[in-house]
Amino acid sequence: MSESSRWRIASWRTWRRSTEDDAVTDQKIQTAIAACAVGLTRHIMAVEGLAQDDAYRKLCSTETFKLLSNPDTRLFLEPNEYLCMCLDIEREHGVDALYTTIKPEV
Repeated sequence: MSESSRWRIASWRTWRRSTEDDAVTDQKIQTAIAACAVGLTRHIMAVEGLAQDDAYRKLCSTETFKLLSNPDTRLFLEPNEYLCMCLDIEREHGVDALYTTIKPEV
């Protein structure tokens, strides 16, 4: 086997592995976001006394959920208590207060 053939095979294996790793990572991120959404839905159910479908519908209309759904924000890495606090702040004080709360310290 020639040197260039070995290089092409090694390169293809590396590319395949990185692609598979990216897919696994994306699946883990989506799973974490879904788990956070379940926790936030339960929080809305407890606080506002809504049924599950109504609570989830209400969650989907919030800015907190939009930010959570964007993997680039990394909000899915935060504990549920923090996410519930963010949801309460948005509900009680509005979106501007939410962004003030989650804005990273510079």
